[in-house]
Amino acid sequence: MLNVTNLGTFVFVEFNAGINAFLGLNHELIFVCAFCGFVSLVLYICGRLGARLHVLIIPSIANILGMMVVGFFLNGGSHGGSQYYIFLALIASIMMVRSRHRLILGVLYGLVITALVCIEWYIPQSVIPYPSNRARILDVWLSVVGTGIGVAVVLAILIDNYRLYQRMFLAEKRRSDRLFRNSVPKSYAQKLMQGHLSVIESHPSVSVLYCDIVGFTPLVARLDPYLIIPELGRIFSVFDQLVEKFGVVKVTTVGDAYMVVAGIQNSRSDHAQACFELGQAMLRVCGKLTLGGEYFLVRIGIHSGPVVAGVVGRVRAHFDLWGHTVNMASSLQTIAEPGCICFGDATRDLLNDSWGLQPLGLVDVMDSEPMRLWCFRCDCLDT
Repeated sequence: MLNVTNLGTFVFVEFNAGINAFLGLNHELIFVCAFCGFVSLVLYICGRLGARLHVLIIPSIANILGMMVVGFFLNGGSHGGSQYYIFLALIASIMMVRSRHRLILGVLYGLVITALVCIEWYIPQSVIPYPSNRARILDVWLSVVGTGIGVAVVLAILIDNYRLYQRMFLAEKRRSDRLFRNSVPKSYAQKLMQGHLSVIESHPSVSVLYCDIVGFTPLVARLDPYLIIPELGRIFSVFDQLVEKFGVVKVTTVGDAYMVVAGIQNSRSDHAQACFELGQAMLRVCGKLTLGGEYFLVRIGIHSGPVVAGVVGRVRAHFDLWGHTVNMASSLQTIAEPGCICFGDATRDLLNDSWGLQPLGLVDVMDSEPMRLWCFRCDCLDT
């Protein structure tokens, strides 16, 4: 806006100097217009060359205001058209300064206008009259037209900027809403966006999957973390695509652990099958991606049962799960062998088939009664 104002001032003032010369006005006024136009051009060039705009604001306003004051007395005083330019200069100046300085700037312009009126009233001989009535009428007419054009340009800039910021605001809002919906299940996100302060729901039957990369902590200690972490991000990005494909919900990532839940949305009855197929796909990823230059293995634990789900936090909303089912899935992941999926009868009974499952027998999990566990190992890891 500052550069546009300086460039517009240069063009308009130089044009006005030519009109004044054509009307036969005094040479001092023509010189002032030409000089102030030259200063505006220099300020415009400095702004285009990368000068700090906050340094150029004061010289720009002083140049425009000084030209208005001098032109007022050299151009017939209140009988001329300079006072119209002062109004336009005030609008342009307010647009360039910071909000906390606008009141000061408005008071400055008010004092300048008051001083001009008082000087003309008490010292009328300080005003240089027009050489003819024809010159006065033409100059006032051009002043009104010029001010109208200037106001129209300023309004056009304001409207365009408003529409631009509105589009940017809507685009940013859509982006933030999309990120929020991706981090929180759709049903929870809708309730939060409708004004609910918190959303907590109980689900009688879901399946929770825990996936952990084998040997990740020693790998980070041995290699450069700045090389390993981006590779982990690429692996999790592939996991995110699989989550989207199988229609489940990503809960969180903690270090190298990846947590997923199925059955939260739409109360789907095949949540165990969805988690099992997702776990198989995660195992197959181990044969396609590398971590630290080598193929990696994961441990996966799945458990089915009731959970409590909700969104906690107001500043940074976070979706999370609570309950015995969550803790069991985490524990089963630690029991699973590298490259295997481990789960109990609660999940196996919900699967469509039990092909390829290996019984692990009764195993103590979380210091509770022994559970019958099952293991699935992907054939692709044997090749």
